[in-house]
Amino acid sequence: MAHCTHRVPTSRIIVISFFFGITGSIVLLSLLLFFRENGSTPSKITNSESTENVEINVKPNTPTLPSFMGTLQPTSAELSAASSCDLLGKKKWTDLSLSLKSAAISLGYDECSWDFPPYNNKIEYQPWSYLKLSQQENAKILGCNEYSWNINANHFYGISWDDLAEYGVKECAENLGYSQISWDNNSTDPESTEKWWKDLSEVEKGAAKCIGYGKKTWNT
Repeated sequence: MAHCTHRVPTSRIIVISFFFGITGSIVLLSLLLFFRENGSTPSKITNSESTENVEINVKPNTPTLPSFMGTLQPTSAELSAASSCDLLGKKKWTDLSLSLKSAAISLGYDECSWDFPPYNNKIEYQPWSYLKLSQQENAKILGCNEYSWNINANHFYGISWDDLAEYGVKECAENLGYSQISWDNNSTDPESTEKWWKDLSEVEKGAAKCIGYGKKTWNT
């Protein structure tokens, strides 16, 4: 069976072509008006334009202050006094600048433990090497380093007898009556520890100062 084809009259084809021509023109005009209203017109972007006109925002790598720094910085006098980590117990809590007090609080201090050392703050039982990195950074704000922390805050508590020689204080401990056994085992304190500061001999006072004690800290 042959397939039949229907012939469309020529007049109908002309009408259809005219209709689609007008419709296409309207669509094109609408697109042009849309781009003009939105402040842009379609254009061909070359490779050079796409790279040269791209604005890249790069934030500078600016370091930020740690949160414990507070808003006020230590005065030059405070920094000088803290150079040997000796603010503890010497500069009153109420006289500390905001930044120093913030660092002290981060280490667990309050007014009582700050004004009346030693060992009213449990962190003082830890040598420098036992402190966390964040704690060491806070201690540095107070002017401390490994050596000055172990002397003025820790008083070599928890540091072995053999390691005392590295700090040059082994003879000081001996002059206070300590031996390797009594020091390492923390068993029997020597007689000197039971004396008031005024009753110590000059040798004993010098030995006590050698490991960071003074009249106030010795008698507490």
